[in-house]
Amino acid sequence: MRGLTISKEGDLMPIKLGAVSEAIEMTDDELEFLYDRKTETIIRVPDDDEAEAPFEADEARYVTLPTQYERDDYQLMTRFTDEVATALQRPQLEQTLHGHGVFRRFRRALEALGLVDQWYEFQGTAYQQLAKRWCQANHIEYV
Repeated sequence: MRGLTISKEGDLMPIKLGAVSEAIEMTDDELEFLYDRKTETIIRVPDDDEAEAPFEADEARYVTLPTQYERDDYQLMTRFTDEVATALQRPQLEQTLHGHGVFRRFRRALEALGLVDQWYEFQGTAYQQLAKRWCQANHIEYV
């Protein structure tokens, strides 16, 4: 995934917010991304410890993108239930937010209620906002 492009004049272009948002969405327990300040690209962190060593040795060069924990999909589901679902839909979604299999049950409820498209729009907007806050906090120019 390439975050920046070079213009004809050789000037670096700002990172695309969509690329940051996409990396945030793809992050999970086994997949993490870094922003390389030197090459101004988003890179996937290798899974094994030996391959991670160069990234850890130069912490000033690499900035970790938000993890799945910072993304907090559970909190997003709760916000969606409170902010988007109607009064009739809310109880069905709230029931899915407890116990094991929360994400699977929430997805099934979204499908049954016809809310899948609204969920993806809500989630995408939240990831874009997180990407923007991350860029700003790390002084990374974006478009």
